[in-house]
Amino acid sequence: MMTISAAEHRRFGRAKRIARLLAALVAAQSVAQLLGVLTGFLLLRWLDIKQYAEYTLAFGFGSTLATLVDLGFSDSIVPLVGSRARDPHIFGQYMKAALVLRRRLLVVLLPLSAVAFFALTDGRGWSLGANVALFASVILTLLSRVLVDFYTTPLQMLGKYSAFYGTQLVTSGLRLVLSAVLEFSRTLTGWSAALTNACVMGLSGILYRRRASQYVVLPQEADARRTKEITHLMTPALPGLVFTAFQGQITVFLVATFGDTPGIAQIGALGRFGQFFAIFAALNQVLVAPRFAQLPAERVLGGAIYAVAASAGFAAVVSGFAFAFPQPLLLLLGHSYANLKREIGWCVVGGGIGLVTGVVYAINVARRFVWWRWTMAGLATILITEIACAVTFNLGSVLQLQYFAAITAAAGLAVQVVTFWYGMRHGPRVLGADPPSR
Repeated sequence: MMTISAAEHRRFGRAKRIARLLAALVAAQSVAQLLGVLTGFLLLRWLDIKQYAEYTLAFGFGSTLATLVDLGFSDSIVPLVGSRARDPHIFGQYMKAALVLRRRLLVVLLPLSAVAFFALTDGRGWSLGANVALFASVILTLLSRVLVDFYTTPLQMLGKYSAFYGTQLVTSGLRLVLSAVLEFSRTLTGWSAALTNACVMGLSGILYRRRASQYVVLPQEADARRTKEITHLMTPALPGLVFTAFQGQITVFLVATFGDTPGIAQIGALGRFGQFFAIFAALNQVLVAPRFAQLPAERVLGGAIYAVAASAGFAAVVSGFAFAFPQPLLLLLGHSYANLKREIGWCVVGGGIGLVTGVVYAINVARRFVWWRWTMAGLATILITEIACAVTFNLGSVLQLQYFAAITAAAGLAVQVVTFWYGMRHGPRVLGADPPSR
């Protein structure tokens, strides 16, 4: 009879615990995501082309601006806190410093963003009232994201998944209900849908702050040493973060510049299929970054191979399905988007590559693999790729914009993989800070 050693038994037990945790997280995220997907596809059917174009532009602009206002400050908390996550004073010091830095950027960027937003919407025949309401949704989203981005971090690092997903499920369900109420009361428009999203996000932030407050003690003033650590870690990443802020919504901005209103709506509709990857992409912040920030150095490579292989396998399966069976996906979009057969497949490919890129990026930041040389080399690589694609493809074509997005996503993945390889050979640029306080 074959016997199992104590070490093998421990490894087997650890593997079982990880599998159970992963299954529970995927199940919880799946339910929350399905509520979001259902709401998104209902909005596709309920809003006409013009209204959905308004909603898409506001959402894309808000997402880009939120990244610019944060510039990785909230992401820096995880790698810098590391194994000291159970010390609420350490957590509070880093959070306060990051909050102050983000507040300063918000004051500078908000007036500039107003000019940019109204320039984008000018000449589209949208009413002034609708444009003002859409921009109001952008502002409310920015303020709400501060609470969401910061107060979910302690819940994720400490494994308080019930509090994290409980809030997400409640607010996702509320968003669906409110959207349905607007539709049946005949008050659903592009701007009312955008404002509803922003208000629900604001409620999410308030609930997250309430549930995370016991794990964080915020000081009255930002600690200069913690502020310096955050800026030292994230400064080399700033050019890449600014670039990524626009990169994430680049197809929306390109079709808004070179295409027409139906093109904006089609890009927004295709973007709904990014939800196929959102379940796993959300695990980057919930599981991947917190775990790798606290993982012993000797286990990083094996864990990274496992995480990348799992995400790449999932992306390949979903992409294959989108090319082989586009018709069921088109039914979800509705008859207004029935001509997007090839576009769906390439959109899903780009989203799949982005999923894998997100996993590698989360690992790089968690392990503090951030260098000026690789940030600038990466930007140059992606920019050259985009220029080549811009020369080659018709930027007013929704299909060719999907080619553009998939190819540039592949360039971004290559940059993150090279950065990880360099980090494994040379170690982190920023070393760990002081031990937990007693």
